[in-house]
Amino acid sequence: MKRILFDYLTRYTTLSEEEQRAIVDELRIEQYKKGTVLLKQGDVPT
Repeated sequence: MKRILFDYLTRYTTLSEEEQRAIVDELRIEQYKKGTVLLKQGDVPT
């Protein structure tokens, strides 16, 4: 997943490779099963 984002940044931005890596390395990627409810109406994200 991070590789996909890195490729996108390379293609569509003028950021240096170092800047791109800094962005990608700070991301927390979580995967959920299909149909998982992350927020219900009225919930406040934390």
